[in-house]
Amino acid sequence: QVWVGIKKDLTDNEWYWIDGRNVEANVWRSGQPDGAANGENCARLVDPDFLAADVSCDANFAYMCIVGPSPPGGIDALVTKSSNGVPTVKSIQSKTTTTPTSTVAPCEPSFTLVENVGCAKTYTGKENRMTYINAREVCKTNGGDLAAPNNVADLKAFMKTEFTPNNNVWVGIERKQSDNEWYWINGRNVEMNEWGSDKPDGTENDNCAMLQGPEWVAAYVSCDKNILYMCIVDPSPA
Repeated sequence: QVWVGIKKDLTDNEWYWIDGRNVEANVWRSGQPDGAANGENCARLVDPDFLAADVSCDANFAYMCIVGPSPPGGIDALVTKSSNGVPTVKSIQSKTTTTPTSTVAPCEPSFTLVENVGCAKTYTGKENRMTYINAREVCKTNGGDLAAPNNVADLKAFMKTEFTPNNNVWVGIERKQSDNEWYWINGRNVEMNEWGSDKPDGTENDNCAMLQGPEWVAAYVSCDKNILYMCIVDPSPA
């Protein structure tokens, strides 16, 4: 016999689980609770069917403890057995319950998730035209930076849906003064096929680059030019 968390509420003479639920009739053994003796205000589970029976709260039985949430109907049978006075677990039969998990959105509401690129926010209005340095500062304020993806094809596909064909848009491409080479701000070299017809030859004086529509190929330009831009932020982990 094993103690279980069932008690009689003396205010209404009804039986309740200690979490406040009513004890259903099918929890009790046949003829229980019978109140055969005064003070039978607690309950135990009785072997072999481990159904409940009322008993004095002063009786001595085996017991087990449950830690953590116990949803209604979570335990079908509490089957614990005492061996030589020492409580031991015989078996526990429990229903499988699914705990709802919160889903974290990968991007903030004003950003769009772009496959293989990140969370993108575009600035397309005339009032959003600014220099390379200022555009990059805005992106950093948002927790990201100008676009510098490993997969430029996915970036271009997205830009075709967001910008008009005659737009010029800042991306994270800079010329490094130390070696006069062009790099994406993630450290990757700018491939020759990523440039448009005006490919850099080492004689240019400009140190920044934009993508030009409608093909969205790179073109070097003065960092002080005021054009549109877009920011990329890393997605939140799932």
